[in-house]
Amino acid sequence: MAETAAQILLMALLLATIAWCVLVHRRLGRLRADGGELAAIIAALDAASARAGAVVGELRTVTTEANTRLVERDGAAHQHEVELARLIETAARVVRRLESGIGQGVRTLAEARTRADQAPPPQPAAARDSPADSVPHGGQRLPEKAAAILEALRGLR
Repeated sequence: MAETAAQILLMALLLATIAWCVLVHRRLGRLRADGGELAAIIAALDAASARAGAVVGELRTVTTEANTRLVERDGAAHQHEVELARLIETAARVVRRLESGIGQGVRTLAEARTRADQAPPPQPAAARDSPADSVPHGGQRLPEKAAAILEALRGLR
């Protein structure tokens, strides 16, 4: 009886072992089937990470080039700023000279008109045509030419 009980116990243990082995075999089969899918997923992840690495490298290159261009443009803008400041200063000096010249022209014109008002009456035509009284500056008398220039400059304002 002890021997039969031992054999029954051994048979139960063998049946449990066989059932366990069948269960493990099924799980291993599913794992092998899922392993192909898992390998495909791993391959896709590897390809994606390789593409991402290449894109990051390209982004670094583009960023470096953009930074270089930005530095160049910043330098060019600074040079333009300096040049514009110089041109503005030169223009301001020219404007000051023009204003001074206009002021002197106005004074000269006023003096000439005063002298013209105080001048003796016009001489006969023969005396006016003498070389000593010839009219300089393109056929206009100096006060008339100064007045024309003054009017032209006022028209510019």
